[in-house]
Amino acid sequence: MTTRRIGGIATSSSVPDNGGDHSGGGDPSGYIVGVENNDNTTNNLFVVDISDNTSPSVVGNYENSRFRQATSIAAYPSQERIYVCGRVDRRISCINMSDPTSPSAAGSFTTPTGWNPYKIGIVGDVLLVYEHKVGDGEGRLTSYDLTSSLSLPAQIDQVTGNDLYAMQSAWFDNANGRLWMGTSPDAIMVWEYDDAGNLAYGAYTNYPTANVAGSEPIVGYGDKAIYAATANGKFGIGTYSAGAISTSNTGSLGKTSRSNGQVIRLSADGYCYFSCSNFGQTGGFVLPHAQLADDGTTSNLSSSSLTSLSGGQFTPGPIATDNTEDYLYILSSNASATGSSKLLVLDVTDRTSPTEVSTTTLTGYNVFLGQNCICHYNP
Repeated sequence: MTTRRIGGIATSSSVPDNGGDHSGGGDPSGYIVGVENNDNTTNNLFVVDISDNTSPSVVGNYENSRFRQATSIAAYPSQERIYVCGRVDRRISCINMSDPTSPSAAGSFTTPTGWNPYKIGIVGDVLLVYEHKVGDGEGRLTSYDLTSSLSLPAQIDQVTGNDLYAMQSAWFDNANGRLWMGTSPDAIMVWEYDDAGNLAYGAYTNYPTANVAGSEPIVGYGDKAIYAATANGKFGIGTYSAGAISTSNTGSLGKTSRSNGQVIRLSADGYCYFSCSNFGQTGGFVLPHAQLADDGTTSNLSSSSLTSLSGGQFTPGPIATDNTEDYLYILSSNASATGSSKLLVLDVTDRTSPTEVSTTTLTGYNVFLGQNCICHYNP
């Protein structure tokens, strides 16, 4: 399969793939959009205004039963749409965001019986949907043409491959046409795609033997990936070449604990931050970081301890960044299906020393289980 650099984004968010060194500057614009992922009868999609990130606030809300156990969210700002993957009802929902203060349903479609959708991404005008076959060792990636219909897109291609369960962490590297997935038990997997929707299965491999946890947070760019092997307190490096993946452990996370966390890669300089979901500690938490540059080099494998967070214990989960790439937005990951989440804003202008900007309680909006159900939306 031939992939090519397609411009635009290197992640599943709406952050531009600028390349080169981090320069910073500018003010945050747009919104952070999240979706509740518990198993309630109905769940909320919520829109947070971040123009003043010292005091972010919910400005829009849409409630729907089709968001049950949501596992992924993707922005399509050119058409003023957000897509949400709801696993329980096998539903991909299209949300109209022409007025972010009043999001509304714009249609939906379901995957076939027996196939649960787990992850979605958008590249150009193509929607990518990863599905897991219930009770079986198969997974598949399907591409859809969003120019045919925003709510009922026509299928372009579909490819099936080996599968490992519980794909809680996934990274769409649109610049290089690769989907990296952290799977359970103890493995990483690669799929390939291009901006025309042509698909191919890549490979999978187990983590190094010492690692016993699955679904680890993973970020990939080009033929390299970094994963947080939290079972043994290490970073891992994965290399994809000639239809195979090799792995190794390197660097320390600063804490040994199983996690279903998430990760963000800042495209300006390749810095990656791992918001591992059960790193919560009274007074602060550990925010591991690494650097995965466009040239495939890896460096700065380390951990940062944040010890002055307001409100005491904070268990990080879903993570996003904004148009400036100077700020991270992290939702607390609640272990229950009720209650509220906190939105933590961190200043990462100094990449190795994140500092707290604000912590806001989002009353009545609860995200849990570590799924990455927030994204930046900048119309």
